[in-house]
Amino acid sequence: MADAERDEDAAGEAGLNRAAGATIQLARRERLPALHAGVGDAGRDTDAPRHGGPRHGGPRHGGARAVGPAQVRMMAPAGGTSATGDRLRRRLLLAGAGIGVTAAVAALTPGHAPVARLSLGTAYAGLLLLGAALAIGPLNVLRGARNPPSSALRRDVGIFAGVFALLHVAVGLQVHFGGDMLAYFLHRDAAGGLHPRFDGFRLANFAGLAATLLFVMLLALSNNAALRWLKVKRWKALQRWSYAAAALVLAHGAIYQLLERRGAAFVALFLAVAAAVAAVQAAGFLRRGRDAAREGAP
Repeated sequence: MADAERDEDAAGEAGLNRAAGATIQLARRERLPALHAGVGDAGRDTDAPRHGGPRHGGPRHGGARAVGPAQVRMMAPAGGTSATGDRLRRRLLLAGAGIGVTAAVAALTPGHAPVARLSLGTAYAGLLLLGAALAIGPLNVLRGARNPPSSALRRDVGIFAGVFALLHVAVGLQVHFGGDMLAYFLHRDAAGGLHPRFDGFRLANFAGLAATLLFVMLLALSNNAALRWLKVKRWKALQRWSYAAAALVLAHGAIYQLLERRGAAFVALFLAVAAAVAAVQAAGFLRRGRDAAREGAP
């Protein structure tokens, strides 16, 4: 994290915590849906700079932008029947997209066992959803749009990325060794004993295991109680582990591309997703740095 962002986090933490508390109280009074945080919610504590205002920002107190009622409203999901219907439609769309990708990948690998095809399909569905979740925040910054700590879209995309990742793990552990899960991480000899063996197959599986544990943690943060208990700064620090999870997913996937000699189309898709997310993240990081330097200029 850049020095400018750390300074902004430190200066704005108290105000953001108050904003989160105000949002929660507002939700309780008006019976709004709970504020959730999702995998990939690693945006800045404050809104992205908006062009057209003085110095691309609003009033600041003590070096940090003030948190006002407008920001509180941005952190809160919209209430009412229409908003509930919108969220349901978005979640159905995300579920349908993940299932569609899984089915398409399975259809493109007819020579494999059904469980292997399902494992590969859920892997690519999770990869695409994870890439989308990690791209939403930087794209908001690049567009000059508001980028609150939590948004319903980013939360839902991240949750479905985690769900398909866990489905991939559950199915993938059935592909080899007749479901002997320990053999994915340790070598089992002819007598049934288990021994460490650090070959590419098991290193890839250890990377996948570490990513799985991080996904479980990130999914556990996807609720209002976690945000209230951890407060914004600690919650954001934990959310940034989504980047480590993404790196582990890429390592796991890259090794399997080599081990199983994937077709050119699957390799190209894997590399395209990785490159696109890296490019968007880098562009968003540079834009935040320029905005921070502009706001700090005399």
